[in-house]
Parts: sequence; structure tokens; C-alpha cells
Amino acid sequence: MGEIVMGRDTPVGTTVAGTGLGLVDYSVKQRDEWGGLYIVPRPVTRTVSLAFQVPLEGAARVQSIMERVSSRLAVFYAGEGVDLWGTTVAGILRDYDLTLGHAICDGRAEVESLA
Repeated sequence: MGEIVMGRDTPVGTTVAGTGLGLVDYSVKQRDEWGGLYIVPRPVTRTVSLAFQVPLEGAARVQSIMERVSSRLAVFYAGEGVDLWGTTVAGILRDYDLTLGHAICDGRAEVESLA
């Protein structure tokens, strides 16, 4: 696996198993009192959940990077050679979590595409 890279081609950590893909569907789906289904199509955005690890001494640096890209448009990708699975997203950071360990920290960044 490669490195998780965010922002200005800033390496964040090493990609690990658990990176995943998803969708958020903003369409409206409702049923009337007779069970009829009404759908109002709206955009769908791609999501990527990037799983990574970083040495404990890099935790504060990762926190700083995540603060810097928060609420800003960025390109997020799981590293060289990993994009064939669709992990590159131009979008925004929705959520970020870093669990501190004895020597290694496990991180997850949830990213949502623009459209």
C-alpha cells in the first residue's frame, strides 16, 4: 500500500487495510398513503474513508494538517498505484479521527466529493 496524501501533496501517513468507498444520495424518496413511491432525483456524491497509520511522534503534525485542510477544497488520495480502486477525491474533509497508540496511531479521514 502507499501513503495517504492530503492538501499540497503533504504525506499524512501510511495507507492500511480498511480504506473504503461509498456514496451519499441527496435525492428525496417518499411514499404516499397508498404506498406509491415518489422520487425527486438530486445529486449523488462519492465518499472515501481513508484508513492510515502514523508513528506516535507524528500525531500533532497530522492534527495540524487536518486543521489546515478543514473546510477547504482539496484533492485526497491514498497514494501512488492505489487510485485504480477509485480512492482519489476532489472534495472536502467531512470527519477525521486519530487514535493514539503506544508507538503507532490509527487514523481515518472521511472525505466527500464535490459532485
